Amino acid sequence: MICICEHWMKIDLLRIFLFQMVKNAVRQILELQKQVEVVKNQSAITREAALQELKVQMENEKKEALSACRLEAQVALSRALLEAKSEKEAAVQQAIEQSRLEMEEKINSLVADKVEITKRCSNCDREAFSECTGCHRVFYCSAFCQRKDWITHKDDCGENILDADCSELIDSCDDPTS
Repeated sequence: MICICEHWMKIDLLRIFLFQMVKNAVRQILELQKQVEVVKNQSAITREAALQELKVQMENEKKEALSACRLEAQVALSRALLEAKSEKEAAVQQAIEQSRLEMEEKINSLVADKVEITKRCSNCDREAFSECTGCHRVFYCSAFCQRKDWITHKDDCGENILDADCSELIDSCDDPTS
């Protein structure tokens, strides 16, 4: 009988051992299921965080791209304004230069006309060949016309010479090198 009892004891021990193994297996399975849930939750949280971070990064890149475009547009606008201003200034300078040249031509033609006018005899209005040696401002066609005009010209000629001498004297007084 001892034998049967021993067998039953061994079977009972095996049953207890198997029961504990099954209990441990169930506990491990439950723990694994919990870990799988935790990993799933962490994965979902990580995925959401990654998506959020990606959205923020894309928004930042969008803002940077817009800023770069704005900056580029502002630079292009500044260049265009500067070029337009330069072109305008060049056009104004060209117009000023053209006006100056036209004025010089008019002045030169007036001076040429005046030179021709002033080279007329003060007495008879013929072409003059000589000038007053006193003032160099009055012209004559001959010595006869010069002598004939001297009576009216001598007062002006003397004043002009006196004015010229006074101017030279004043200039020499003002000049410290004299």
